[in-house]
Amino acid sequence: MSSNLIAVTVDCRDADALAEFWREALGYPRAERWPDSQGLTYVELKAPGRPSLLFQPVPEGKTGKNRLHLDIAPDKGRAARRGGPPRDARCESRGRSGKRPLDRAERPGRQRILRAAPAMLTRVRPRATIFAVPDSRVPAQPDLGMLAGRLLFAVQRELFTALAAEGFGDLSPRHGAVLAYLGPDGARATELSRLSGRRKQVIGTMVDELETLGYVERRPDPADRRAKLVCPTERGSAMIGASTRILAGIEDRHAQRLGRGEYAEFKRALAEVTDQQRHFAGQ
Repeated sequence: MSSNLIAVTVDCRDADALAEFWREALGYPRAERWPDSQGLTYVELKAPGRPSLLFQPVPEGKTGKNRLHLDIAPDKGRAARRGGPPRDARCESRGRSGKRPLDRAERPGRQRILRAAPAMLTRVRPRATIFAVPDSRVPAQPDLGMLAGRLLFAVQRELFTALAAEGFGDLSPRHGAVLAYLGPDGARATELSRLSGRRKQVIGTMVDELETLGYVERRPDPADRRAKLVCPTERGSAMIGASTRILAGIEDRHAQRLGRGEYAEFKRALAEVTDQQRHFAGQ
């Protein structure tokens, strides 16, 4: 019996950052965000003819890989070819017959069947995130996107673990799009958007979060009283100082391993590739 993968749900800590990475990596055109009654925000990627990807924040900590939940449904046309009723009608009928009740998950604008009879609909829960890619598509060597993603996530993991140990555990990697580009005099949201490559609306949301956490504040721009500057608070400046020190240690470790000259050349080449890629991507 053939089946269709209709949705993949990922348990994660930072739904926004993970969704944005996979949106760009897999070419999904849009992301939808919606909150639940507990104040958590879910992010869903959609594309015609492709499974939806839902990133849901989970409160508990974890040390392993992200958990996946796969929603798998039988081929819709199989029952019709056999002359039987459609799958949805069979599921509803089975639920009414008392053979096995159906569980449903509600959210704005959509109702999704999560569990029914095993032969009709299943929900599979592997314990680790494993992305199966056909062998013909796996490159012999990691491509630029793979290397950039691995480097970013590894640096973020070490940086934010160290920051949490110094008392800044309320931050998440997505906040780096604002804090990484703030100087003592602050910056406009449009400039933060340009430097980070993130949309202005995303930057605005992050600034709101950081303002609530006490890391930044909005001040009138002396050059244009109609505009606002995003400026670090005392706590924000302390965090930026700690981040600069931690990142300097990370870079020094790599420079010692590769050699100072070779590491400097690596950073020069990486900066040039980054600038060129941003130019071709229209950023």
